Amino acid sequence: MKDLDAAAMLSAHEKQDVLERVLLPAAAEGTVAQRRPVVVIVGGQPGAGKTKVADLVEAALGQRGGAVRIGRDLYKAAHRHYPKR
Repeated sequence: MKDLDAAAMLSAHEKQDVLERVLLPAAAEGTVAQRRPVVVIVGGQPGAGKTKVADLVEAALGQRGGAVRIGRDLYKAAHRHYPKR
């Protein structure tokens, strides 16, 4: 592992802290607990339209109490070494 890669790594404690303190509250904001939750997994090649499909699914699930969207690109900014714009 390169020194730069090692410097960017988060400890297990840091990962858990960011998950509980930042990511989960933000992802679940405005959602309502469901008696029968639904999971939708969207996958495909770059440029295949995954984001558009995920947007449509999220909008549809919004009609029944909201959705928690999970995707690595959504959480990059929570990493302490991610460049701030």
